[in-house]
Amino acid sequence: MNQFNWTYLADNGANHQVVLMHGATSGHLLVYCNTSIILIDFGVLETSSYSFFIEEELCELRIERQGDEFSYGFDVDREADTPLNKARKEKEKKHLYQSLFFMGGLMLLVSLVIVALTVYHKTQDQSKLLDQLLTSGQETSARIILATDSNEEAIKSFFFANGTSYSATTGLTEIPQTGPILLENGMPLENGDEFLVRYLPEAPQRNRIDFNSPTAKTLEKYQNRAIYQYSLKNPDLGPERVKCLVETAFSLRNIEAYALFYFSTTTPALNTDHNIDVFNRLYRDLPFQKAIAEKCQNL
Repeated sequence: MNQFNWTYLADNGANHQVVLMHGATSGHLLVYCNTSIILIDFGVLETSSYSFFIEEELCELRIERQGDEFSYGFDVDREADTPLNKARKEKEKKHLYQSLFFMGGLMLLVSLVIVALTVYHKTQDQSKLLDQLLTSGQETSARIILATDSNEEAIKSFFFANGTSYSATTGLTEIPQTGPILLENGMPLENGDEFLVRYLPEAPQRNRIDFNSPTAKTLEKYQNRAIYQYSLKNPDLGPERVKCLVETAFSLRNIEAYALFYFSTTTPALNTDHNIDVFNRLYRDLPFQKAIAEKCQNL
């Protein structure tokens, strides 16, 4: 008589003892769980399998004949379409989603931390560079080259230091796909414009261009562009009076005056900072009216 014992641990923590007794010559089979008989069969002399439930779990018992010997196996069938297996798969799916959500959140958090650290270190590096440029940097002029092909870099700039050409760091991050590139001073950036650039003498590649500091040559270009644009819209005014108006406004508002005359007929929808409304406020301003009365009355 062959006898085998298995212990099945249910999901609720209960232990169940499964005992098999099989006559190797008669083939009589007896299986009981704990103290209850769950299976009786006779003449089992070939490979066979039996299924039965322990609580809600579907179990399978296998008898395999190998020559004159028998081997026995006991397994839990977790693939069969039973209510417990359905509930288990739903629970596993829920845990999977929870795990994926947790891992996704963790990865997002790690990514945010990495980005934050990168931005922090970059900011620190930039702050350190600016301090170095202010204390020990040298100054020269850099020229702007705007791309003529869509595949080219939008803005390039270069300057010379110690007889060698270097690229100037523009620091511009928001570059429109179409239309002019407007600087902080309000004027559009054009090809050939020049601005002051500070660089470290021992490392000229570490530099920063200052778009708020156009060279005298570029300031003259700004004035001519403002005069030209305003004259186009006001052909009845003579060139000398237009020039006087622009120069007078410049004495009061600096470079912003050039931008206001340049965009004197532009709608606020196209330019929120420099447009027809802002220009009219400048023109009606009492200090400006007083200044043009003194300087431009005979023009």
